[in-house]
Amino acid sequence: MQHMLVVSFFLRKTRIDKKNQAPIIVRLKHRNICRDMSSGLRINPEKWNSKTCRVQGRGDEVKQINQLLETIRTRLFEIYTNMSRDEDFTLDDVIDEYSGNAQQKEQLLLKLVTEHNQSIHRRIGIDYTRSTYQKYWAMEIRLTQYVKEHLGKRDIALRKLDRKFIGDFFLYLKEVHKNQHNSATKTTKNLKRVLSYAVEQGYISSNPFVGFQCGYRETLRTVLTVEELRLIETRTFTTPRLELVRNLFLFQCYTGLSYVDMAQLKWRNIVAGDADVFWLEITRKKTAETTQIPLFPIALQIIKKYSKGSNHGPDEKLLPVYEIQKTNAYLKEIADICGINKALTTHAGRRTFASTVMLNNGVRIEAVSRMLAHKSLRMTQQYAKVYDQHLLDQTRHIRWLWNGEEKGNQENL
Repeated sequence: MQHMLVVSFFLRKTRIDKKNQAPIIVRLKHRNICRDMSSGLRINPEKWNSKTCRVQGRGDEVKQINQLLETIRTRLFEIYTNMSRDEDFTLDDVIDEYSGNAQQKEQLLLKLVTEHNQSIHRRIGIDYTRSTYQKYWAMEIRLTQYVKEHLGKRDIALRKLDRKFIGDFFLYLKEVHKNQHNSATKTTKNLKRVLSYAVEQGYISSNPFVGFQCGYRETLRTVLTVEELRLIETRTFTTPRLELVRNLFLFQCYTGLSYVDMAQLKWRNIVAGDADVFWLEITRKKTAETTQIPLFPIALQIIKKYSKGSNHGPDEKLLPVYEIQKTNAYLKEIADICGINKALTTHAGRRTFASTVMLNNGVRIEAVSRMLAHKSLRMTQQYAKVYDQHLLDQTRHIRWLWNGEEKGNQENL
């Protein structure tokens, strides 16, 4: 059964003024809920017909007031029809819209997200990267699916957002799209940033994320052992695309560069130091921190392999690269070919540099932090945790050290 809006009028006789006129009140009823609002009209109680809810009698004044009442009724039904088509609403929303107090309500979520993302797209290369835009764009797709397909709405008013909506969206990402906790957290936090933008623009007074918790969980991230690194180094790849991706990955493993920073390397980033040592001097795209990284022989060999002799300008690209999505797909092939049962991605190269190449060889964490261009040592300590777990995994086979069991003739020691 469809619930329709009922609009009626009555006279509030307890508010008769000095001119012996009482205000005409508009009553809205929907789903057994009633709300009253002023019509802005007054009339002598003797002229009011409570059965027809209209002014009775003749004359221009009577005709004019009745026309105004019909105009009010028609306008309220228009607002009701629009709201019931697009979103959930309350009678207060209808009254606000009619009274012109609905500026906040008219700001819609999906419309805002599109506006925000278009702004970021225009600023790519200025103060945003394309990868950042793509993350917001991916969030917009999931949010649109949630609102339109899961909730069955065209859009939703910003002021209707609350922690329940956010929590339900977070759960939707995990249950429907099978996102892991941290992936769902990243998407949800991108929505939080958009709603902070809405607060800055004055669309809403506060961010509905206040009090909502969806922190990141610590996970054991992929890092290669020395043996696995050697497997990739020594493997012969006859397919050019796999050979290139293998070499790019090794370059990351021996420089610690992110894929984005490696892709932007130019010849002017190579600096000659003392004792014929070459360095990479770069400013990280993500943190804007400048760092210097020594170029190990294998990294130099990779540069020479893809250089065009000595005829290159300072602003020429140092290495040819694929899009990161293709590279990660090819790295999965490389892991399968090499028999490495790990989720190999471009960022695993950066972690391998920090953990296996540096920390494993006694380089102090402070020095590793500088080479990674981290803003704080705390960021680097995440890599140290990976290294600690790696050491633990490598020694688990020595059971007698862990559980006190004796092995062989240890009792004779």
